[in-house]
Amino acid sequence: MLWAALATAIIVLSGFGDDARAIEWLLKSLSHSIELNVSEAGRRERALHAVEAIHGSFIRHRQRLQEVAECIENIDSRYNVSANDYRLCTADLGAANQNTVAELQVATSVLESQISLDEWLEISVDIAKNNQESYVDTSLKEVKQAPGQTLDERRLPGLAGVYSRRHITTPRNAVQLLSGPLAQQTFGQRFNRTDVSAGVTYQNGSAEPSAWLYRAGVGFGLYEDIEVGALFLPIELKPEVQLSDILVFFSYQFRSEHFDTALRMSLLSPDNQVLPINPGISALLHDEKHRLELAALLPIDVSRVAPNAGLHLPLRGSYNLTPHLFASLESGYAWRSFKERSHSTPLGLGVGYSLLFGKRLIDVTSLLRWDHFADWSASGGTALRASDYRFVFGLNLQSLVF
Repeated sequence: MLWAALATAIIVLSGFGDDARAIEWLLKSLSHSIELNVSEAGRRERALHAVEAIHGSFIRHRQRLQEVAECIENIDSRYNVSANDYRLCTADLGAANQNTVAELQVATSVLESQISLDEWLEISVDIAKNNQESYVDTSLKEVKQAPGQTLDERRLPGLAGVYSRRHITTPRNAVQLLSGPLAQQTFGQRFNRTDVSAGVTYQNGSAEPSAWLYRAGVGFGLYEDIEVGALFLPIELKPEVQLSDILVFFSYQFRSEHFDTALRMSLLSPDNQVLPINPGISALLHDEKHRLELAALLPIDVSRVAPNAGLHLPLRGSYNLTPHLFASLESGYAWRSFKERSHSTPLGLGVGYSLLFGKRLIDVTSLLRWDHFADWSASGGTALRASDYRFVFGLNLQSLVF
């Protein structure tokens, strides 16, 4: 026996095999077969009305699901979306599903009562022999544009979004082109006496001549919480053009809604049989507008002759003045080598602007930083080195790979 209406109800409500084209074809074929195989006009008419009722319930159910999908898509594209916005999209769905169940039960009962067993067998054979026909309500496929939104107001799914709400690692299947400061990948990347940042850098020092440098690379989200990458274009532009050290980094993240931690490892290309590495952990506290990053890192010069290690505790606070514009303040503590008695406190001021360009998220960023704003020794002497600074600017671009 072909329990067509009941099967349709199960498929629609359970979501298994929920194919609109197949269900539409089944209902159309059922109506056609009823017209051919139910001889009594009264029963035939009531059975056809029951199939129409099942079809109407199916269409209304699909339309409600489409409205929920559109609602979720529209709010997901906003920077200021909240959990309550998502709950509002599905608030009436439970009651609507119960109404659909009741409608289908009534229509199925009517259909079964108007068709005899022999007629059901004939209808089953008839439908099995029929070729599938195309009958799709194209209105169910329409996707409405979010009203009143321009391109730069949308946050594409899978991209990082507002700076203050980003996690430590790049989203899965997203690649980030690093050519500017304030990126999470370069936070706390301190080797020797200088932090490594992407972007165009003007470096001024009291003991050394000023210099221009450029660093660029990529970070790639392998999984939701694993990122690898490298700054593989390290070029010294002035006083002489030459390649500098390549930075390679790896992060494994443990995330929650407002607090993330990560295991980190980075290294520079070896120099004179010395391999600089920078292992440690990072922590991130963030909400709608605020972002606080801190880390505990152990910069180590791995060498057979005289290995050396230090301690770096970077700290950065950021605030989104608008969903697009953000500012940051950096500081922390640096002990270059456990063999030495000198310590320092850095200071940095940064600003950035986020925008969407097509399907890409772009951060235009700049940073003014004193890597040794204050130096002090065990004897108590303290020196302010305001003349030793670097100014870094550039942009970071994030895009989905697939």
